[in-house]
Amino acid sequence: PGLGTLMAATGLGALVGGVALATMGDRVPRGRILAVSGIAFCACVLAFSVARSFPVALAALAMAGFTLVLHNSTVNALLQ
Repeated sequence: PGLGTLMAATGLGALVGGVALATMGDRVPRGRILAVSGIAFCACVLAFSVARSFPVALAALAMAGFTLVLHNSTVNALLQ
């Protein structure tokens, strides 16, 4: 376990986040997605920073990747 595993967890979370966003479509208001994903990303990064065990750090980074893709993709779609 090391940096590569942590980076892979972030990438896996981002992949799942992209698929989840694509399947949501217009059922969930975009404003709600932005608010929840922005707050959740901050919470995930905070959880990662205080994590003392490797599995907790993996889970926090996976969720951070998930919420980061939700937020950034929604922002990009709203700007276009």
